[in-house]
Amino acid sequence: MLPTSTHLFHRLSQVSRDIAMHGYWEMENMSVLLLLLERARWQRREWRHPESPSRPPRRDELVMLDVGGNLGAYTLCLATAGFRVLTFEAMRRNIQAIREGICRNSGLKERVILLEKGLAEKEETCTLVVDKENIGDGITRCQGQGVSLGSEEVREDAIQVTTLDRALYCPQSSRDAVPSFYTGRPAALKMDVEGFEMLVVQGGQGFLNTSDLAVVLHENGHMPFEKRKYLLEYFVDRGYVFLCPEEMYEWVDGRGGKRGRKRKVPKIEAFAEFDERIFDCWDIAWVKKEDVEVEAPRGGRGQRYWLLLD
Repeated sequence: MLPTSTHLFHRLSQVSRDIAMHGYWEMENMSVLLLLLERARWQRREWRHPESPSRPPRRDELVMLDVGGNLGAYTLCLATAGFRVLTFEAMRRNIQAIREGICRNSGLKERVILLEKGLAEKEETCTLVVDKENIGDGITRCQGQGVSLGSEEVREDAIQVTTLDRALYCPQSSRDAVPSFYTGRPAALKMDVEGFEMLVVQGGQGFLNTSDLAVVLHENGHMPFEKRKYLLEYFVDRGYVFLCPEEMYEWVDGRGGKRGRKRKVPKIEAFAEFDERIFDCWDIAWVKKEDVEVEAPRGGRGQRYWLLLD
């Protein structure tokens, strides 16, 4: 479900350009995220009310954490679909864009809480750096990393970085409180923080170890091998399998062998151990094993996991 309007602030923002051209951002990821959330809402018995076990929770009783909100494409889409969203964004121009997007879409103000914070593994003051050709994506550089600028980079903002656990459980003031988190069930986590995903996880151990999320979606392409390996081991150890959302669609050949429109494939293969596919996926979605189909391979060991999309 797409919001009525998303605030587009600049032609030098890749997200702005894509939304202006197509009307959405990362539709494969959004589709997988919505599909998994809706499936978990209906299938997870532990999410149901003890007084009415036959009724699944309403969407507005489930909370998604959007870490690295950017223009709010995920935030506004999930809130439009009826879910509550807790969004973390530290860049001033992106914060303004999310606020504008919430105001332009009726009914979203009650479903979105925007925390103007960056997340990492500890509290400190850092610097946001942006590429001159993509000013909406901020790269965070903290003490010890230096803030030297490349030829195509400019310094954007000085930001205060905190941990996910501290942001959720130890708000600094009533202004920072997150009431929807305490009254709703955390259901999903999306992270797109330009290589800081591992640090967000390290700073959110208390939350992640106690909240049985249905799906975790994060960008994978910017991370070196060590960080990908850390996240792979972390989520596999907690009973998750990973899949590539971009494989949800395939191109349909048109006349003359030209690629035409996309169509949805019937299922996506998921992996519960190291697989070279993790290097090919720009984005990774993690889902619990019990939420996917299991198939024993012929003449081999182990299991194959499938996310059925029909």
